Amino acid sequence: MDVRIVWPRTTKYVMEYLAGLVTGDGQVETKRITITDSEKEFLEKVAELISRHMGLKAILHKRSDFNAYYMRIYSKELASRIGKIINELKSRPTLNFIRGFFDAEGSVYKEGKYIVIEIKQHEGPLIANISICLLYTSPSPRDLSTSRMPSSA
Repeated sequence: MDVRIVWPRTTKYVMEYLAGLVTGDGQVETKRITITDSEKEFLEKVAELISRHMGLKAILHKRSDFNAYYMRIYSKELASRIGKIINELKSRPTLNFIRGFFDAEGSVYKEGKYIVIEIKQHEGPLIANISICLLYTSPSPRDLSTSRMPSSA
């Protein structure tokens, strides 16, 4: 099955997505952002997204201590902006923030006859805020033909 990934289209949405991704699998330092993932191809796509929307170059490295890669973006301004967005969106997450966070901490799998969608994260207040956001933006389980999701998501 060929799956086409549609990435966020505006710089605002890319920033929200990146903030979610960093919250799950990264860190913000004074002059840089680091994101770690086991899939090099995924980080290459994120690097392309950052280059296209922010004009910044991301540097990818293979970790020596285990089978993963990390990507660094050196920009004091971007690090500051992402840090502020993370602080704001942890209490009021947007769908793009959740998407980035899910790409870092989420999984989908089949268990028996059920499909399980799961986020593995121990930060209770953040998970509660994500749950609330998804409750108000997801399709109604009674009528899957109607969605309350905003078209701008």
